[in-house]
Amino acid sequence: MAKKMRGIFPLILLLACLQPARAQQFALYNTRTLFDAFENPAQKAFMADSSRKYAFNFLVPNFAVTASAKGPAQPNIRYLAFTGKVNSEGLEVGNTERNKVSANSNNYLAMFRVFKDVKYNREFGFAWQLRSDNFADVTNESIAVLKNYQSLSAADIADPFNNRVLSQTYHQFSFSYREDVTKRLGLGVKLSYLSGVLYNDLDIKSSDFDINTAANTYTLHLKGKYRSNFSTEEPESLAAMPGFQNPGAALTIGMNYKLRHGWFVLANVKDIGFIRWNNASYNYVFDKPLTIDNASAPDSYNRLVKKLGTFISKEYELHGFTSMINSKAEVLINKDLGNYQPNLLLSKSLLTPDMDIALINNLKYKNSVFSIAADYNPNRYFQLGGQYMLKSPNFEFFIGSDQLFTTYYFTKGMLTEDENIGKKNTGASFYLGFSAKFGAPMEHQANASRIPGINSDLDRPGIFKRFLSKKNRK
Repeated sequence: MAKKMRGIFPLILLLACLQPARAQQFALYNTRTLFDAFENPAQKAFMADSSRKYAFNFLVPNFAVTASAKGPAQPNIRYLAFTGKVNSEGLEVGNTERNKVSANSNNYLAMFRVFKDVKYNREFGFAWQLRSDNFADVTNESIAVLKNYQSLSAADIADPFNNRVLSQTYHQFSFSYREDVTKRLGLGVKLSYLSGVLYNDLDIKSSDFDINTAANTYTLHLKGKYRSNFSTEEPESLAAMPGFQNPGAALTIGMNYKLRHGWFVLANVKDIGFIRWNNASYNYVFDKPLTIDNASAPDSYNRLVKKLGTFISKEYELHGFTSMINSKAEVLINKDLGNYQPNLLLSKSLLTPDMDIALINNLKYKNSVFSIAADYNPNRYFQLGGQYMLKSPNFEFFIGSDQLFTTYYFTKGMLTEDENIGKKNTGASFYLGFSAKFGAPMEHQANASRIPGINSDLDRPGIFKRFLSKKNRK
């Protein structure tokens, strides 16, 4: 139980650093990789006359982890990440600037895709993802109370522990389909079944703090809500295998359009979906004081953690609830300049203020692609990413980071256990992927010695084209 409640103070600050961490991988957009085809379902993963019929990652995970932290407590966050110890040195209590930490992952465990025919570039595929979205918005005082509670007596602080933490992890099983409706327009759809694994939502609406120096005690008063699909009394490990206890669904629709003079537009409404957490989920409402005696003793931190667990778990209701997943609207504009291809991407979350504006520069040399992605988030900061890709019609490998410099400084600080390395924003990200194609080559009739699908249903127009034709006739 004590381990669980560390997620509230202070390890909850380090969701970004300790969990398998919003993975973006913007440099992979419009690369026509297997990843690109599943993330942006109107995109092609195959090349007619060159690619083979099937694409598969051979169960080698395509994984991505991304974490970032912004706020006045960054050295303290780094120290906790590097050493596992709490340090409140240098923390300014009463600072109205808050600490915001995010950590996300998007891992494709399995991907399989079929090139159905070359005439309409019809493709369909199946994928299994494991995704995690985590966010924390906390105050300096939430860290200071753990190590130096007396520092809070120096200022009159309103609501010193008003924190918000949200964490959601789930499996995503998807079917995707795309086709060319015309020579310029391509449409795609991705239908997903979601299986929830873990959900935590802590929202402290009101708080105060009182110190009795003579008695060597302090009292916290917290008022808020905590919602989770597991009890604070349950074991640390949770069943991570997918199932039907916490079901959900999601939809992604996409289109791409070829303009004249080498211009290209890609647009998506992505992952509009929900998860229904089962009726055995825990809903806590708390509004009580919590007193710590002998507060200057070395074990006061452990006693606070233990009391927090008991404090929250005393009163709860069991009932289900529905949560939304992080859906987005995205538009990408590309210009084909031969070996150099710039992409401008706008990505906007539909549920939060988050927005990214990214300029992705791809330089091709033979089978290698070198990418530099500059991303600006008005709610966070500017970051620079890099990627290397080895790509042929039947093989692809990529490795990259959305945050090159912050990842370097974070890694250096972790190896040396020096929290003062990296003075500005804290962050780290890394992604890696692979897939290959096999089977019969897919060629146009004029080029092929064998013609798959001739005089069969494969010669018929695709689903989207037949549907749009019927509407036009009406």
